[in-house]
Amino acid sequence: MRISSAGLMAGVEEVAHWIAAVLEGRHKTAIITRLVGAAAAVEDERGRRAGLFNDWSREQKEEVYKAFLKALRLRVDRWIDSGKSEGSETPSDRTLSPVDRERIRQFWDNNRVRVWVDEAGLLELRPEAGRQFSGGDVTARFRELIRLAEEIAVFCFSMLLDGDAPHRLMRCDSCSTYFARENAPRKGQPIKRGMYCQKCTQKGVNRRVTSSRDRERARRIELVAEFWLKYDEKKRRVDRIGWVVEEVNKSGKLPQGSERLKPDWLRRKKNIKAIEDWLEEIRRAN
Repeated sequence: MRISSAGLMAGVEEVAHWIAAVLEGRHKTAIITRLVGAAAAVEDERGRRAGLFNDWSREQKEEVYKAFLKALRLRVDRWIDSGKSEGSETPSDRTLSPVDRERIRQFWDNNRVRVWVDEAGLLELRPEAGRQFSGGDVTARFRELIRLAEEIAVFCFSMLLDGDAPHRLMRCDSCSTYFARENAPRKGQPIKRGMYCQKCTQKGVNRRVTSSRDRERARRIELVAEFWLKYDEKKRRVDRIGWVVEEVNKSGKLPQGSERLKPDWLRRKKNIKAIEDWLEEIRRAN
């Protein structure tokens, strides 16, 4: 059994890919068509078609479409952010907020579901607006359209979560583009140093390289500080920098594959400052 919305997600197999495309503004015509269809199905208190979308301008339909996107992005962003912690992201740890959980429950409580059978004999559940429109002026009708757009956004979000691999949906840490990974991230495994779309992949590489360089530099500073203190334990005939460089290189404690320490590196002002800061931390600890 599959659940879809007539004219909106019919035939959609990769829900995460489809939702990512929708969030990026694609499938706009299908969304607006579905909004018009859903509005046309809303009945008034006498069981007649309320005609919510009758005579609306293109600009007004665009505004309703934007309300749909805003509501969907709000829920998707909240869900994605729930899996982020301390600079890493674990998609399998994403959880629904109490607000979104209740909103999804209300959607399925308030909307009728009809069962259809497709050509292959599969059952298809199609939700149809179950609310009634009590009538009103143009402003009231427009507010009802906005609420309807938000409900359809909740439906799409619910379909994402109920899909085969919802955690494939990602948001780029550089440009905030939504995209779907080809493979779902391993359960419980955090993604460190960011998740990037295809356009920003190089930025991700640069960030990982920078992070690796920062870790290597920090390790060098730590080693230099260690031998810097040892230099003062007895009188030396060689200068401090030359002795420290030689001892660090002989120690075998440098990160594997990194270059040998050179005097010029140690004489750089920013490295000297970092060493002094490290030594100050050691003195405070003692």
